[in-house]
Amino acid sequence: MKEFYRRVAARIKRRWWVCAAIILILGIIGPVMPFGKEEQSYSAEAAVKLGSYENNSFNDPKQVIQLLTSTAFYDDHLEEDWFAENSNSLTIKSASDNTIYFIYRGSSKAEAAQSLKKITTAFLAVDNTQFNLKRKIIQKNIDALETLETSSDTSVDKQRFLYELETSQLAIKPATLVKDVSLIENARTLTAKEIAIVGVILGVMFSILMIVAPEYIRNYPQITR
Repeated sequence: MKEFYRRVAARIKRRWWVCAAIILILGIIGPVMPFGKEEQSYSAEAAVKLGSYENNSFNDPKQVIQLLTSTAFYDDHLEEDWFAENSNSLTIKSASDNTIYFIYRGSSKAEAAQSLKKITTAFLAVDNTQFNLKRKIIQKNIDALETLETSSDTSVDKQRFLYELETSQLAIKPATLVKDVSLIENARTLTAKEIAIVGVILGVMFSILMIVAPEYIRNYPQITR
């Protein structure tokens, strides 16, 4: 083992300048390499609990996702060609409890939050319109039934129908925002200084390997005795 350490020390004396050059080069070129230079992006997330008012287009998660990933919805309620230009930044997914999650990635925190706010606001507005339409239909039926003249034979049926309609009116629910727009952390890219430090560490490790490995292989039989 003493001979092994002696030879390693001798190699360090002979090759120290090579090791120093490797460490210096990796420390310098690290920050200018393409990796770690990706454009920083920010993500915003929101969640909407779907309503329940017998309208599958707005109550069924699969159909809602189809709606929210179609060009027509954004052309009608945001801006023309908005979806074509921003579809890659938007993710829509559902959970088992009829909750829809919206995730939007932007180049700044403000863009991510504001864009997602526009989307959720537009969807909730359209959903509320559909919900109110359903509620008005039920109320219209209730009003018509209340003014309907009945005989003693049909009054029981009238009360039963009224009860069913009023129960239905109380049971329906619009979509609700269960998680307001909030920023979520993305994987952070390394700074130039951090990349330089990584380059130096890799240079040190490579230099040690370059010096020790040849001597270890050469003296392996003696080391293992």
